[in-house]
Amino acid sequence: MPLSFELRDLKFTGPSDFRWWDPQIGTEHFERTWEGTALAHGRSVRIRHGIGRRHAYGRERVHSVTWLEGQPTVEGVASDDYAESRALISAVKRPDKKLARAHSELPEGYETFDIVNHRDEIDAPYSRFGLAVKIPEDDVASWVRLALLRARDLGRLLAGSPPAKPRPPQGPRHEPAPPRAFDPIDRERKLAVVRQLIAFEIEERGPLRRGTQPLIGGDDEADRFVHQDDFAFLLAVIFDQGIPAERAWRAPLDLRDRLGHLDPAHIAAEPKVVAEAIHRPRALHRFVNKTPRWVVSAAGRVLSEYEGDAGNIWRGSPTAVQVRDRLDAFPGISQKKAAMAVMLLWRNRDVPIDGMEECDVAVDIHLRRVFLRTGLAERDQPSHLIRAARDLYPTLPGALDPPAWAIGREWCHARVPECPECPLTEVCPKLVPCAATVSGP
Repeated sequence: MPLSFELRDLKFTGPSDFRWWDPQIGTEHFERTWEGTALAHGRSVRIRHGIGRRHAYGRERVHSVTWLEGQPTVEGVASDDYAESRALISAVKRPDKKLARAHSELPEGYETFDIVNHRDEIDAPYSRFGLAVKIPEDDVASWVRLALLRARDLGRLLAGSPPAKPRPPQGPRHEPAPPRAFDPIDRERKLAVVRQLIAFEIEERGPLRRGTQPLIGGDDEADRFVHQDDFAFLLAVIFDQGIPAERAWRAPLDLRDRLGHLDPAHIAAEPKVVAEAIHRPRALHRFVNKTPRWVVSAAGRVLSEYEGDAGNIWRGSPTAVQVRDRLDAFPGISQKKAAMAVMLLWRNRDVPIDGMEECDVAVDIHLRRVFLRTGLAERDQPSHLIRAARDLYPTLPGALDPPAWAIGREWCHARVPECPECPLTEVCPKLVPCAATVSGP
């Protein structure tokens, strides 16, 4: 049956400890804890969510536990890109307790989650072969939803929980959402921020029209290469994760120089050669194990689905949604990078793409911080951030991404934002504490 629930009385309770029954683990300390109640199918369930640290997959990682009625039900562990995403992953289990390995095996109710491959997110010994959900560490509502689904699938949903007291009707039920960090600012002030973002972008990089922004990575030689070679552009999108953008967009050129070519057929046939070329000092990427797999997989997909020509991914005036979905199907490319690539293809590489009003922002750490501190968004939740951009700049939502990224990188720093120098300073409400959970460079 479908799962519906309402999160009530959620409050932050500070640090806490939990004693595991396994003596090798002992007592685990959680630096942050939330407690509250979930009303699910007419029954009240005590919930708790804690964030701590534990040694996992070869090193110390951020670790979370979500309890239902005092029983640990779901655990999460930091993905390799945690410093950027602040997200943890949790393996998806089928009702028979085995790991789900294909999307067709996902239990009912997982449609709202970001589903990833466990090994793509944690490239380490003993990382699992199967699917996982990826959730921001403090998105308590989503962790509770996952815990309730897990308990349901294991036949333990609400076992022993007392029925909730009936409440008066309160109108239609809506999808539960994480608590807001603060009350929204008024729409006119949000639109003032949007206008300033767009003005900054036009001043820095020119009009918001197709083919008006020639540079991508800032390196003339690398820029020429990714403009001329479609497969190089695809690989640059894959490389653009967890390293500076300038380094990522030069990586295809450096890989070509090391291999002597950038031919998809040769790359797909020589995975060990590709891995050695990426590993060789200075390594082309910090993720030296999974990046070669992504590159080889991309070459194979281009051969099997696009006739060996990466340009066929976006040739023929497809829609923004079509291009985004095609790119998102490549291992190593997520919503963030697919959305970014659509905007770059249209504006930087002069690719005809229809329906650019459906080109979304790329949700990364810089955009998250800027959207929260300026009040454009109230919650650090990807779907909410995307909807906010669509609502506030419906003609071209993705246009808000480059200026937000640049401002987050140059002025709106995590620890000490340079508000007086920031181009948004006159219109920004400076809600700095509202991005407290968004950390990074």
